[in-house]
Amino acid sequence: TEKGSCKKIPFVVKVNKPGESAGEVTVYGTQFNIMSYPDERQVQTTLVEGSVAYRNGMDSVRLKPGQQSTFSRTDGIKVSEVTKLDEVISWKNGFFHFEGSEPEFVLRKLSRWYNVDVVFKRKINDKFYADIPMNTMLSDALKALELTGVVHFIIENDKIIVN
Repeated sequence: TEKGSCKKIPFVVKVNKPGESAGEVTVYGTQFNIMSYPDERQVQTTLVEGSVAYRNGMDSVRLKPGQQSTFSRTDGIKVSEVTKLDEVISWKNGFFHFEGSEPEFVLRKLSRWYNVDVVFKRKINDKFYADIPMNTMLSDALKALELTGVVHFIIENDKIIVN
C-alpha cells in the first residue's frame, strides 16, 4: 500500500497482558513500536513518524513523532519525549541497542529473546551500553556484557544466574 494510506482507514492494535486489557493503539499511517510484556510493569507506545492514539478505558492520548506514551495501572497514561529512540527501534535492524540501560531491563530483553530465565544474586547499580546483533549466541551476548567488568554470568540449563 502507499505510505500513509491507512490515514483514510486506520487500524487498531489491541494491547493485552494475561487476564487484562492494557488498552489499544489506533494507527493513522506511521512507524511505531509497542512494548507490552507480562514481565514489564508498563506498556510503552513509541511514535517514530506519522500518528497514533493510545487509549485505555476512558483515557486517551494522541502522540506526535518522537513521543512515547507509558501506561501503568498505578500511574495511568503519561507522555514524554523519547530520549533513546535507537534503543526502542533497534530490534527492526536486528540489534539489541542498550544506551545507559538498567541491567534488569537488558536481561529481561535477553530472557525473552533467548527463552531463558534470569536469576539475580545481587543488585547491580551500573548501566549497560552495548550493541549486540540479535543473531548472536546467548553465551557470546553475555560475554560482551561481562566485558564491562560489572557483572558475571553463569548459564545453567535454561537459566542465567547474575553474580
